[in-house]
Amino acid sequence: VELDQGAAGVEQHAFELRRVGQGRLGHGRSSLADRGASVDRPSTGVAAAGSLARVRVLITGSGGFVGRHLAPLLASAGHEVVARDQELDVTDPAAIERALHEIRPDALVHLAAVSSVTRSQRERDLTFRVNFMGSRSVFEGVSRAAPHARVVFVSSGEVYGVSAPDSPPFDERTPLRPRSPYARSKACADLLAARYAADGLDVVRGRPF
Repeated sequence: VELDQGAAGVEQHAFELRRVGQGRLGHGRSSLADRGASVDRPSTGVAAAGSLARVRVLITGSGGFVGRHLAPLLASAGHEVVARDQELDVTDPAAIERALHEIRPDALVHLAAVSSVTRSQRERDLTFRVNFMGSRSVFEGVSRAAPHARVVFVSSGEVYGVSAPDSPPFDERTPLRPRSPYARSKACADLLAARYAADGLDVVRGRPF
């Protein structure tokens, strides 16, 4: 990712969940948690009109700050949550594909990452391997094993860098100016997600601050 890299042309912002062959099922804020439900039972059916459909959601990096909040929230909304943390190595493409074949998710929230800027300065190779190559494994695995699933990729506001004095607030059109190894790895994965979206994968990118 070069300095002043423009945002990729494919932007998606609605965090909607879909099921195979059913079109859009719901919208708004949703969350998930591991309720210990069996991953072998079939996905739940479409909910009644006007309500959010119940879907099976796989969360990577579920033991982190966001995952610990997201999983219970999604479970409380009635979704079936399959939470995976360090037991699922996102840098192992074969492991990702096996998990996807087993779980058969309707949606995947990809949170697994080296999320510390300070740590990324010390462990640059690990940061690149987990944040970029791990994301690639997830996108590629979904495209092969669960091509109808929606992927929510959690990027970072760090990809925008530091705003200049008196500059307008960041938005999706703001060029990417990542400054740390963490931010650069996230920016690379963010643009890779856009590439997969352009090729037909159902990907939503979020850049939280």
